[in-house]
Amino acid sequence: MLDEMLAAEIAEALRRRRIDVGFARPALLPEAGLAQRLILDEPYVAALPRAHPLAARGDIALAELSDDAFVLYPVQPEPSVTGLIVAACQAAGFTPRLAQEVLHLQTAIGLIAAGVGVSLVPEAAACAQTGRGVSYVSLAAPVVMAPLTIAWHEEDVSPAVQRLLDIALRWREIAPGLAPRN
Repeated sequence: MLDEMLAAEIAEALRRRRIDVGFARPALLPEAGLAQRLILDEPYVAALPRAHPLAARGDIALAELSDDAFVLYPVQPEPSVTGLIVAACQAAGFTPRLAQEVLHLQTAIGLIAAGVGVSLVPEAAACAQTGRGVSYVSLAAPVVMAPLTIAWHEEDVSPAVQRLLDIALRWREIAPGLAPRN
């Protein structure tokens, strides 16, 4: 069974053994008994309403979004994707203003298309969301990265979990264009 959760919820579900494996973005906080490995590190891109003045550009600096309101996931509990985005915005010289908090990517995309705000989304998610009234624009250097990890119980040696880990950890061979950047 698949279930969508925030990173902190994944850690709790692993602790309580409600799940065997979780895919977390960003990485879970280090915790005894839990193991995790980076399987994908892709760039974030800006998600803008099609009518946005920057929507037709080839790339933009993150600082160019400083006057826009953002559609973001909850900042708590940590770790959170929003924590990564806020830190990147602060490094670019501003703190993003919240337009709306969402729990799901589809909701964020709908709100962005409606002109409620802008956001950052992983590049692969942007590729899967075309044609919905949103333009995806690459960010100029410094690129903001979206790490994806796989997490599990260190002592879990069940064949099903081990097989899933083998597949996930071979991601670099399966999709070299999206492999972690070192």
